[in-house]
Amino acid sequence: MIHTLVGDNVYGFDAGQTVVVRCDKGRITAVQQVESDTAIMEGAALDGNILDSRGKLVLPGLIDAHVHAIATGMLMLTQDVRGVASLDDLADCIRIEAGKQKPAVRLGGLDRNRLPVEDEQRLSIGWLDDLVPDRPLFIKSIEGHSCWYNSRAWDMVGADAVLARFATADETAQMRERGRIYGRAYEELTPPVYD
Repeated sequence: MIHTLVGDNVYGFDAGQTVVVRCDKGRITAVQQVESDTAIMEGAALDGNILDSRGKLVLPGLIDAHVHAIATGMLMLTQDVRGVASLDDLADCIRIEAGKQKPAVRLGGLDRNRLPVEDEQRLSIGWLDDLVPDRPLFIKSIEGHSCWYNSRAWDMVGADAVLARFATADETAQMRERGRIYGRAYEELTPPVYD
């Protein structure tokens, strides 16, 4: 039985941080960041069982995994913005990802509740267009049930047609202004966001 897992992309920690997860009798007993391989090896010497999962994806045995396992995997393939706490931080992350010159700019894990109220109010389709005017930009939310789009992404996924089926005119206008789609309309748009 594995007693110690080592990872470098553990949910709740910054990507790249080395984290040790200790288990006893099938239950997680400790989760801690470590600074060096020496600390990992010292811990492993205590129990003799270690699995180095750095660079890999490890999921616990889930009874009802539905789509969250997929969403988590997709989140790990995007520029991670879970730690963003201001629009300036978000703009920096967008610029870094846009600089990779991919056909679409994809970020994941934005928690709008971490943004100051005035920043959250400024986050709009126009603000996103100013940052990435030349190709689609998608920013998935941390809760996995909404996404921000710039105008190119909005048009690419056919957002207006979907909103006409699943949102009122007022909701559509608000979502368009904010660049954020949520609810049933977002669920309909999930496949194009991942493609």
